[in-house]
Amino acid sequence: DVELLEEAGVEIFDFTKYPNFKTGSSGEGVKNLQIVLNRFIEKQNENKPEEERVGLLPEGTNFVDLVKDAVVLFQKAQGLKADGSVGPKTKLALNEFQKPETTTVAILRFAAKNDGRVFETDLNKLETEQITGPTIPRLAEAFFGANDSVLLRYSRDGGVSSFLGRLTAVGGGIKELPGSFLTNNIQTVALSPDNKNLLYLAPAALGAGVNGSVGFTLSFEDKVADKLFDSAFSEWLAQWTEKGAYLLTKPSFTFGGFLYNFDSETKTLDKILGGINGLTALVSPNGQKVLASGSINGGITTDLYDVPGRTFSGLGLKTLPEKCAFNKNSARIYCAVPKNIPSGDYPDDWYQGSVSFNDSIWEINLETLATNIINDLSLESEQAVDAINLSVDSAEQNLVFINKIDNTLWLLKLE
Repeated sequence: DVELLEEAGVEIFDFTKYPNFKTGSSGEGVKNLQIVLNRFIEKQNENKPEEERVGLLPEGTNFVDLVKDAVVLFQKAQGLKADGSVGPKTKLALNEFQKPETTTVAILRFAAKNDGRVFETDLNKLETEQITGPTIPRLAEAFFGANDSVLLRYSRDGGVSSFLGRLTAVGGGIKELPGSFLTNNIQTVALSPDNKNLLYLAPAALGAGVNGSVGFTLSFEDKVADKLFDSAFSEWLAQWTEKGAYLLTKPSFTFGGFLYNFDSETKTLDKILGGINGLTALVSPNGQKVLASGSINGGITTDLYDVPGRTFSGLGLKTLPEKCAFNKNSARIYCAVPKNIPSGDYPDDWYQGSVSFNDSIWEINLETLATNIINDLSLESEQAVDAINLSVDSAEQNLVFINKIDNTLWLLKLE
């Protein structure tokens, strides 16, 4: 009946194991009921002036009128029928009330490009801790999944290697990263929304002289890969949202790009957008919106595409989707917007590094399409910032990105 919660120093009582309580009941269960009701009263009194505070119940084992009155207060606060009797619903609410309050701490995990060391930063305290020794040099990408899974990608012997491991404590604060290599030359990867699975595309000979690609999903838990599809096209960029996997043809200003959604039931690719030169795209977490840009007349177009309505809306801003991030509920986009976009062949010139941008951070409300500048990065930092790999935490308090110019990691507080 009793669980000791050592960290909080309080006893936790399971009231579903007691009979129902009402006026006249007595015993150990009533005593424990009064203990929990007093915790409730103390919590209710915290922000009240002295004259409005409710007195605590005296210790005892009898369900008297004072106990009934306290039960009524508790039931009202929980949205229950306030009859003063402790039945099944009230007992469940008492159990729920006892659960310890938790504080969400935003932790940024990242890997150093030069030697693959993994670090963690507490974004509230801005304290950084190294959690592994050197792993793999000259990293190109790092992905962090659920249950301490880590995917490291890097160039080796003219190809691309992908190492999948799991952070494992060995003492002394430093963790090891045991794991294994996936198939060679994986072209693109994406994490599932819950970070428990990986989508990746690998090159494959499909027969009849066709060299295409094969899509797989892999569970971080059991490391089992399941084949999704074959494609005669070999160069894709992948995304994974609540609506499933999305595949974007590799962008180039000379090529009319396409965006597809993979239908897991029919095993087919459904076209979302197509025929847009230089198409780059970012799909919202709920799959309802697509931030899309294209190449036109030496510049960039940037629009918001409504998937159900099949309509485009202009934003009044010009940027690339690779420089943006949706918030968790798909209500807003945060974008790094170049102050000036010189004439060029986009996105190729930017990908290849022949053009760099100097950005400001903007917020876009997807309901009203209102735009608001949040930060002029170069004005505050006194250097040019070409932001990529934007990520916003679920509480929308922190925006993290990399400066493409020098590969430095940046944090912008949104509070």
